[in-house]
Amino acid sequence: MVSEESEDDVAFDARGCLTAAGLAALSAAAPGCAPEDLARHVAACRSCQRRWFEASLSAEERARRSKAPKADARARFWRMVAFALLALVLALGTLATVRLVLR
Repeated sequence: MVSEESEDDVAFDARGCLTAAGLAALSAAAPGCAPEDLARHVAACRSCQRRWFEASLSAEERARRSKAPKADARARFWRMVAFALLALVLALGTLATVRLVLR
């Protein structure tokens, strides 16, 4: 007797996340017409949301996104340094003002 795999068996892997076939079925479905079990899982699973989003990007968009975090991290670092220096200058200015007032 040959056992046929159900759609659920093909759509989910051993961890319970969507397989490539499950993601393809979800992507192929019209908005609002996705299989309920797949849609429910993606709504609750952050990993599958990320994988589904990445699968929907073009190769050019994926390449652009892979470079973006490095630039964002550098910019965030320099903004943090500037903010720290500003806080230091303000703190020193406040201390100098207090010292002059207390004289």
